[in-house]
Amino acid sequence: MKCFGHTAATEAGCSSYVQVVTDDRWGNECRGKHGGVFICENGGFSAFCSGSGAAGDAGNHGWAYWATQAESWGLSRPETSEVYKGPDFFIPLLVKTVADNGVLIMNLGPRADGTIPPEQESILRGVGAWLYVFSSVFQA
Repeated sequence: MKCFGHTAATEAGCSSYVQVVTDDRWGNECRGKHGGVFICENGGFSAFCSGSGAAGDAGNHGWAYWATQAESWGLSRPETSEVYKGPDFFIPLLVKTVADNGVLIMNLGPRADGTIPPEQESILRGVGAWLYVFSSVFQA
């Protein structure tokens, strides 16, 4: 039995439940106003985004910084390795975002067969290696 929402799950005695989260990406007039999670996309689109991962006036509202690893939001064969943002970009962004009570979403553009291009894998491995060493920083 699937239950939606924590209260329903508790009342129905469900051991697990499905939580639905909506973001503020319904249109420009909704950005930073409506939705369970406000989204910063590469620092833009929402009034509360400063471009550095800071939530600005998001207050206690849930928010996420959604960043792409290159210039596009999917695999773009014309993109060369020079346009990819490395771990040196993502690690400070991750720290700042988490410090501001946000969540960092790293966008990938896999190939048609589902494999991740080496440039993207390198970024993930670099951030993962850093997290392996410093993960205790994020634990409350």
